[in-house]
Amino acid sequence: MIQNNQLITLEELKRYLNWASNDTVNDDFLNDMINAVSNLLEQYCNTKLKKCDVEELVSGAGAKKIYLSNRPIETLKSLKHFDGSEFVDYMTSQDIAKYIVLLDHAVYHRADVFEEGVFNYKIEYTCGYDPIPPDLKLAAQELCAVLFRNSFKSEGRVGLISNQQGNFKMFYLEQLPMHTQIINKYRLVNI
Repeated sequence: MIQNNQLITLEELKRYLNWASNDTVNDDFLNDMINAVSNLLEQYCNTKLKKCDVEELVSGAGAKKIYLSNRPIETLKSLKHFDGSEFVDYMTSQDIAKYIVLLDHAVYHRADVFEEGVFNYKIEYTCGYDPIPPDLKLAAQELCAVLFRNSFKSEGRVGLISNQQGNFKMFYLEQLPMHTQIINKYRLVNI
């Protein structure tokens, strides 16, 4: 099953693996792997990576900024404030355009502060990347390739090293590069 957050397509992974597109024997397995790697990268980076719409409840702190859980923020769809019984529009779309600035992973209020409270703002926004940056795509492809080549489905074992002394043979996994420098560029560290 294909998830909405896939960072690469099945066709892109097959091209990376140098497989014919009409070789469909492992398609379900590869799609599962793409899903797993995409989820793993999103969890590690603490943010949505592929462009999507998000609704988030956040707490005002009596400051000009409210930090959101995802980045980059592309558009702000709505900004609502809890009035004691329900969420109501905090300001009109014209006022949002005039007073609100979107930062990498925060909303900045030019004229006022966001009232202090616990989950007293509901923000709907679009975040993530479209298209997926090439370096992030490469990291996802490489992770999928390494996982596939180390799986039971592959004939080869990338990173599997053996050492034989007499009749005794020992196998162990070699440390594999995981493109952490690339992936860390997209990581959102929450303080």
